[in-house]
Amino acid sequence: MSSFAVVTACDEVFSPGAIALYNSITRNASDVDFYCLAFGSDEFCASLPMNVIANPGYPAGQRFPKGGRWSPGVMEDYPEGMNPKPEAMPAMYARLLIPELFSDRDRVLWVDADCLVIGSLGELEGFDFQGHCMASTDITEELNSNFRSLISEHGRGNALDFGAPGTGTMLINIPVWRERRITEQCFDLMNTVEDGEWLAVVQCAIILAVKGDFAEYGWEYMQNVKRDDPPKGTKIIHFPVVLPWDEFDMSRKPENIKHYVRKYWEPYR
Repeated sequence: MSSFAVVTACDEVFSPGAIALYNSITRNASDVDFYCLAFGSDEFCASLPMNVIANPGYPAGQRFPKGGRWSPGVMEDYPEGMNPKPEAMPAMYARLLIPELFSDRDRVLWVDADCLVIGSLGELEGFDFQGHCMASTDITEELNSNFRSLISEHGRGNALDFGAPGTGTMLINIPVWRERRITEQCFDLMNTVEDGEWLAVVQCAIILAVKGDFAEYGWEYMQNVKRDDPPKGTKIIHFPVVLPWDEFDMSRKPENIKHYVRKYWEPYR
């Protein structure tokens, strides 16, 4: 068994994304152990074409905070399915379960189910964490105003004094993450917040728990979908414009996004 694995999670709504991600990995990254943490009926979990861990359990009594700290009306403008439901999706928080579920691995790459892999991931098997508990892209500038306002309003300081890792793709250093109890810190943080307090709840919890303790990827995770093609060197691309997958109305999108979706997403559906 390889010490490296790639993991995603989905429920029935997001399963087309997880399948497209799986197809992209099997075509571009051979011999990778890929797993999906699947939430739904036994029939649904059995229907997925990859290794599945069905309905993994959460700590007893864990309450999931709700998203929605953006300006009034912003969340409502998103397509149905993109923002957390009142009960929240267990799949959204599943990345926190990885260190226990894969405790026999050295490293696990988490990839959101709205992403595709378009290049080999081989270098991640030997990536040098330099002692950090994870590796990711630094998105401090992108989260600047939203995240700073959150921690300011809730007594955590007036500004970030550490980098903010992206959690849409993150390479987890399993032994160090477990040693530093990052998952437990995240659950503790989420259990102390009020409903509606967090924006991008998992991301904010991980940022606060990790406190800048992450290495940066040597290649780009493309987040800007308003361009025709990903920049050179990109290995993973993000497709938030096509969620929920089966309800996305391509006719309303600009030509460059139509081109982008046809070229990169459609071949893996």
